[in-house]
Amino acid sequence: MSKASNLGRAIRDEVVLSSEGLEEMKERLRKLFNELNEIYSEEESQKNKLTEKLEKFVDYRLVKLINSNDGWYEQLEKTFSGDYLKGNIVAVWHILYIKAEAPAMKRAFLSKLRTVIFSEEAQSFSYVKFLAYKYLFKCSPSELRLSNEEITENFTRLITENMEKVYLKAILSSIHKNWIPHIPILKDLTTKTKDNELHSLCYKKGLIDEVPNLYKRHVFQPRLIQNNEELIFESRKIVVGDPIRYLEDEDLKTIKYRLFRFDKGNWRVQYTGTLDSLKDVSWHYDDLIKSLLKSLVSWLKVQIIMEDQRVPSSVVDPDHIWFDMKTGHIYLLGNPAWQLDYLFDKTPSILWKKSFVSLFQVLFNIDLSKGINVFKKSWTSSQSPLLYHWQYRILNYLFSNKFSVTIFLQQMDKVLCDMESKTIVDFEQIKLDHIVKHYVTDLEHRDNFILIANFVEGSWKNGSKECYFFTLHNHEHARYLVYRLHEIFERSGFSIYLNSKEAFRLFSACFLHDFGMLSEPTKHRLHDTNKMDIQHLQNEIRQILQVAVARNPGSVDLELQQIYEIFGNVERVRENIVRVEHPYISEKELVGDYPDLPLSVAERRDIGVISAAHGWGKAEVINISDDLHDGKHPIHLKLLSLLLRIADLSDVSKERVRREVLERNYHRMSDTSVFHWIKHLSVDKLTIEHRDLEDGATEIIFTISHNYLPTGSILTEVLERTCGKNCKKIDSNDMSEFIDRGANLGRGSFFSYFERSQCDITCAFINESYRWFYAEVIFINDYFRQNEIPVSFDLKIVKTEQSQVDFNFIKNRNSLKSAQEFMFQYFQK
Repeated sequence: MSKASNLGRAIRDEVVLSSEGLEEMKERLRKLFNELNEIYSEEESQKNKLTEKLEKFVDYRLVKLINSNDGWYEQLEKTFSGDYLKGNIVAVWHILYIKAEAPAMKRAFLSKLRTVIFSEEAQSFSYVKFLAYKYLFKCSPSELRLSNEEITENFTRLITENMEKVYLKAILSSIHKNWIPHIPILKDLTTKTKDNELHSLCYKKGLIDEVPNLYKRHVFQPRLIQNNEELIFESRKIVVGDPIRYLEDEDLKTIKYRLFRFDKGNWRVQYTGTLDSLKDVSWHYDDLIKSLLKSLVSWLKVQIIMEDQRVPSSVVDPDHIWFDMKTGHIYLLGNPAWQLDYLFDKTPSILWKKSFVSLFQVLFNIDLSKGINVFKKSWTSSQSPLLYHWQYRILNYLFSNKFSVTIFLQQMDKVLCDMESKTIVDFEQIKLDHIVKHYVTDLEHRDNFILIANFVEGSWKNGSKECYFFTLHNHEHARYLVYRLHEIFERSGFSIYLNSKEAFRLFSACFLHDFGMLSEPTKHRLHDTNKMDIQHLQNEIRQILQVAVARNPGSVDLELQQIYEIFGNVERVRENIVRVEHPYISEKELVGDYPDLPLSVAERRDIGVISAAHGWGKAEVINISDDLHDGKHPIHLKLLSLLLRIADLSDVSKERVRREVLERNYHRMSDTSVFHWIKHLSVDKLTIEHRDLEDGATEIIFTISHNYLPTGSILTEVLERTCGKNCKKIDSNDMSEFIDRGANLGRGSFFSYFERSQCDITCAFINESYRWFYAEVIFINDYFRQNEIPVSFDLKIVKTEQSQVDFNFIKNRNSLKSAQEFMFQYFQK
């Protein structure tokens, strides 16, 4: 656990997050608990507070992981056996109560509580009896299926005239209303006493009609009263001592600030009836909201940051913002009594946060009572139910754990000044942000990641104009990579560790590594006659023209078929340039173009290298520096590059293609593209599992489940020619090393890929589809070994139980195309 910075994170990483399923998590927690007991079994005196805390944590987690009735009853007996009073009874009892779904389970739990109430141990611990009484009457008698005899014998007889007031309070605080008719003595006991708290509880439960004085005092809500001449803030708090010096009345451009003053027992400010409250104005227009927020932020920055003035937090509360609709002036009312601001030497950040939450709930038409929310409370048919990106970004800053008003104003100013289109936040991006925030701890970087993701999604909106028929390389593919990397880190038990700056670079590269596909080949590249593909294109066109001239020596008269053939050849060259060179184009554009991307020079350089590396060969990746630093933070650039490469290769499934597109366009697609589309259609899923090795390391296993794998025999010499230099039968040093290094990979696969004797169409298919994946697994395992990271990868190719011998990748009224037939033609071309 030394990898973790604190105890909570250690247990979370090593026990909770790295466990596969609830059963394994429970087993690991029990193991942790037993190890502690073994350590301190002989010398009980050494058992310190840390150990007791861990024991309580383990107990609580085990109860929380209950997922069956048998497990609940087992934990119930364990909770109330032995020296149970030393356990974490408050949390454990609460979870037991919540998990008791059946009436019989609730009855069993309450039976244990009655035993506790009469036990000798509980007499010494009044809080234990107090807690037991709170749960005893929480469920209604009908829910518990109690007879009148049981109600009298097991419940109502516990309430006596001599009962201590503290236990009456426990019962009244949580009693179900259906118990009231069964306990008439309860009203008599509570009305005879002069305890104000008991009177308040009785009133709340409907036992008495008279409102107690204490209850009256506590239910009073300070309020703002409006008349024609002034606004009065009615508060029952008395001002004592010298008043704190707040910013006095001030006019600055369109902002008119007015300060409440204490007079005649209340806080008052002059008011004219021509003003409208912020809550009375319609806020359906995005530009109007932005304009108001810009004015607010500009004024607050001047007063708080530049001039260090004391300003009440009420100036951003919607009840204290008013408008003169004729002049366009905004009146900000500074109310020192709002949230008892004047009782603090300095307005606490929590008060500013509450006021901003109230403001955004009105302006954004959203409920923020439970934290960040992106769904509006109401909307019209012409509006989106989701927030805009800029609004979501502001809320991310507002609900950060390190909120301070000065930083928030600066961040909010940055968001409002960004020249972005009115894009709606994507719910998939919100889900992704919940993962990213666990790795990227810097709030500025998290906001920049949102901007990058939005930029990439917008860039891919109309697809790639050069790669019509590629599998998805857009923002959906990028999100998949982040999810896969998160799963890899979890499966490794977080032995693959990234700091916040490394995580930001890697996750940003997931979005940016393929966006070079969106750029057309440059004119220089298309006219570079030193390139083999350009020379080959020229030869093809020359042959077509020669045929045309031979047919009609007097002129170059091209038939339509020849015109389309020339066009097809040009398109294939352009497509192949983008396919092969887009990693380097991505790097070039990252470093030199798109200045609005929120990246520093160092970040552009590093993300560019990671992006380019997903197209490099092994020799180039080996030379990537792994000893860079960004300030005090190390940047392991080679590791980041290897992780992106392995995640990129793992994105193989039918979700990355659409059969409908293939059916309509396969006749225009190259054989290579059709092959990849069929491969993806034949993959049901890729799963990531792990197993602990004897040496303490973790093996992470990628399993690709196919619903179809081509089978059958083709002449060996034909396959050897088709596979070329990648054929396993080639007796070269590189191939021999590859076969030897991979001998232990793929155990349990449908096909033994690393057996040299295997040579059929299945071998050719796997060789074409996953040769790079296997090679990358070997490559990254070498890196882990050299850097003493206790992790290794493996890759398995399996067939599903519902696998088929063949399937039609084209299936409509006009045509049927067999995958098996295509594969035989593809590998005999």
